Amino acid sequence: MSVGPGKRTLQLLLCLASLGALSCATPRVVLTEQTRAFTPDDYAAQLSQWTREGEQYRDLESRLFLKGTFLSWSFRQAQVVYREKNERLPRNDVIELMAHERAASRDSHEFFLAAHTHEWAWNRLERTGEDAMWRIRLINDKGESLAPTRIERIGIRNARYTGLYPYYGQFYVGYRVRFPRLTTSGADILAPGTRRFIVRVSGPQAAVDLVWEAAVNHD
Repeated sequence: MSVGPGKRTLQLLLCLASLGALSCATPRVVLTEQTRAFTPDDYAAQLSQWTREGEQYRDLESRLFLKGTFLSWSFRQAQVVYREKNERLPRNDVIELMAHERAASRDSHEFFLAAHTHEWAWNRLERTGEDAMWRIRLINDKGESLAPTRIERIGIRNARYTGLYPYYGQFYVGYRVRFPRLTTSGADILAPGTRRFIVRVSGPQAAVDLVWEAAVNHD
């Protein structure tokens, strides 16, 4: 039986869509803290590896668009090397910056978030307590969760960050969010063996999860 040109076109489009879905599969991250040798050209891939996004609509209106990067030790190393080239940093500054990033990664789990909300007045993720509109939590695959120890509002198009996080665009407000590493049990919330973790931003108007799947049993 012959296949008409219209059906062949449809089959081709379905095939391409299938291949695209496979090639765009969300990468798994490795949570073990390894010192690696990066080049400046590695930064884009590392940014993609550690960045997630999510959104929620209600009645065809956007409520919350959220994008975020986990500042893992691996990502921090790649970022320092990228900055070394772009900012022409002298070697002493690079050594100092790398030591600072290493200490920061050991102290907390930190994320860079960029948020866009339907109403401008809603975009105050840094507020906590009874008057806060949003609740931010780091959640692992065991259901354990932690609240931030610090939420720093960076604002709109802060030049210090726009070159590092291209998704932090004109209509987004930037934040640096730090969580403690340890749960009440004394264990790291992202301990080896963690398969999945989430940064959840939720409130009366929306609830959005940024989800990272983690590789386990790797070499």
